[in-house]
Amino acid sequence: MAVTSLFIAMFPRELPEAVERRRENRTKGSHGIMSLPDTPADIGKVDSQILFPSQNNLDSTLPKLSEIGTTLKSLIRNKVNLYNNLSSVFYMFSSIGFWTYMPKYMETIFMQTAATASAISGTVSISFQAAGLLLSGALISKYQPSARKLAAWNVCLGFIYVLVKIAFTQLGCNPGNLAHGSLMVHEGGSGDGSWNLTTTCNAACNCRVNKILPVCYKEEQTLYYSACHAGCSSFVNNTGTNCSCLPTAESTVTLGTCSEGCYKIFLMFLAINSVIRFLDSSGRIGNMLVSYRCVDPKEKSLAIGLGIFLISIFAMLPAPIVFGFIFDKSCLVWGTKCGAKGNCWLYDGETLRYAFNLTAAGFTFIGAMFDVLVWYHVNDLDLYDEDKNVENRRQNNRRQTSQ
Repeated sequence: MAVTSLFIAMFPRELPEAVERRRENRTKGSHGIMSLPDTPADIGKVDSQILFPSQNNLDSTLPKLSEIGTTLKSLIRNKVNLYNNLSSVFYMFSSIGFWTYMPKYMETIFMQTAATASAISGTVSISFQAAGLLLSGALISKYQPSARKLAAWNVCLGFIYVLVKIAFTQLGCNPGNLAHGSLMVHEGGSGDGSWNLTTTCNAACNCRVNKILPVCYKEEQTLYYSACHAGCSSFVNNTGTNCSCLPTAESTVTLGTCSEGCYKIFLMFLAINSVIRFLDSSGRIGNMLVSYRCVDPKEKSLAIGLGIFLISIFAMLPAPIVFGFIFDKSCLVWGTKCGAKGNCWLYDGETLRYAFNLTAAGFTFIGAMFDVLVWYHVNDLDLYDEDKNVENRRQNNRRQTSQ
């Protein structure tokens, strides 16, 4: 950070294009071009005022500590800024929670290994997000769409994202009928939703609840936690035999889940997620431009800090906690470590699918509704000419004062 901050400090206070634009605006009169100065000294004086404004003018654009309260009130009363920040908070809440637990979700719902799930989710998230940001930035720079069009695009993306997340509740591998055992009940008749995998048919096996090593009884599509929990006395070449929990002594179980064709479903899920990640990131540039242009230049630094503060407090901190709670509530079998509750070894896939995706869809839907409000109020905002926005705000203030 120290090294990169040195390069950032080298940037000028104003970009050359902004200086040139101010030069043109100041040489224009109310009925055309102002008469130019007659002498070289006058010309130099005008150029120095345009290109090198006085320190007083520069200081007037810098925020003061005494004005923070007034500036905050102004930012909160700015409807476009307020709704845009709230939209970002809910979008980030959904995105952070969803992608933080995506490896665990792939591992549980699509029966992928932890290493594979982590590698794939990271690759999809970073690569397609980067591609969406770069392409959308290039297109916006070239075609310069209006703020209203960019806001409308964000609204469309939000509702598409919601529909896809709802569809994901139906997309997953069917591991088979889980042979859980019995629901664990504590003293007083209460339970935490976890299961006791010890049954009458495997009680003599003294099975340990370590990390799940599932086996499938294909004739009935029944999934057991392990060959031991199926009551098998022999397990050779990934096949369990002489299993006391199966209908006959000749019945066998094989290592793995009962799902068939799961890899194709997983590829479909990855393809849809990649497209959604790409489209979702394409709306972030427009969202950022609106947040930069909808406020007065003097308020811009505080507006950026306020936006980051809101996202950090209300999205980055609570989102992993909320989505982690969803995983915990979907757990069927908890491991133990030194007599205390450890990691979860077995999840209820169907419950997890619905709770995980519908929660993400719900927060995205709220963000999309705030984007609708941004679209409604952003009609006269110019994303490419800040001076025009300043003049529009002055005219609006005059109208409000005269009323």
